[in-house]
Amino acid sequence: EIRQATSGADVVDVGNVLSYVAVTVPFGLRVSQIYESGGELLYGFGFFDMRSPGGIPVRGQVATRRDPLEVVALNVKNVREAEKFLVAEYGFESVKPLDANSYAPKSPNGSRLLYFTSPTKTFTVILQPWREKTPLRLGDTLRGVVVARGGDFARADVVADPRVAGVPFQSRPLAPEFI
Repeated sequence: EIRQATSGADVVDVGNVLSYVAVTVPFGLRVSQIYESGGELLYGFGFFDMRSPGGIPVRGQVATRRDPLEVVALNVKNVREAEKFLVAEYGFESVKPLDANSYAPKSPNGSRLLYFTSPTKTFTVILQPWREKTPLRLGDTLRGVVVARGGDFARADVVADPRVAGVPFQSRPLAPEFI
């Protein structure tokens, strides 16, 4: 789950930590709905590169996945440090990004894809190296990423670590009926 901040302002600062969110839809995207909702279509051949009404970069493709929220791509200063932290803290598995859609832009060199059970069927996080001279800014759009896992249902932890550009990761244990 990704959480969007609610600022109430007309202009939202997306920041530069959130590179993009990727989603899949099983039956197709209707370009008219992108525009009717206030979004913007930037590219639309083989995949859809869009901007949400709030300015969030979104990539979409027609595909069937268990989890339609496919990827949250985050820019970080040091991919290896962020990867080590998230693997140790949350139990992610880590591989080189799959970049399976030949039409979509490839992940930058040095990127890592983090997942739990399947990188092709469930939610993933891509850590991308930030090579710009401007400092990373979280902005006021991304409130955090929620990770559901086994454990004490009464306990939920939130960690906003500088190794992951200060993005809050919340560990929310699964309800007992889902374990």
